[in-house]
Amino acid sequence: MDDDNELRKAKWLLFVGALFLFSAYFAYEEFRFLIWGETTEAEIIETFETRDVHAGRMEVVDRAVNGAKNDILAVKFRYTEADGTLHEERDDVPIDWKLDDPHKAVVQYIPGEPRSTRLAGHARTGYVYFLLAMLALLSFFGHRLYRHASHAVHGRRR
Repeated sequence: MDDDNELRKAKWLLFVGALFLFSAYFAYEEFRFLIWGETTEAEIIETFETRDVHAGRMEVVDRAVNGAKNDILAVKFRYTEADGTLHEERDDVPIDWKLDDPHKAVVQYIPGEPRSTRLAGHARTGYVYFLLAMLALLSFFGHRLYRHASHAVHGRRR
């Protein structure tokens, strides 16, 4: 009976560890914008409503997790990096997203990387919160497993 309990705890720890790695992979994108991201003003080329999500890595996962979105607002824009490189990109935001100016927008980008641009404020902080929750669960289950193993090796503390 005790072996079954230990195996169940180890499986939970392994499951939470896998979720932690999954969440770390997607939270990495947010950390990249935090560390290396820059902002600049972009010229809005076109805005339109669509159901067709621009299939970037994060959007595919978002669709898989949250299901297909109804309508989204696609914003196409053009901006120039600090080194003079011109980029034309698209960001898909919720349909109720408010653009302050229909001709200009502030965007965040990672220098030198195409397709790593988004409208300023369009962060996916849910991935970071999920990572922190998985880190807390992993710590909890790891500590319990450590206590259980220590008890088995050293016996009860007095």
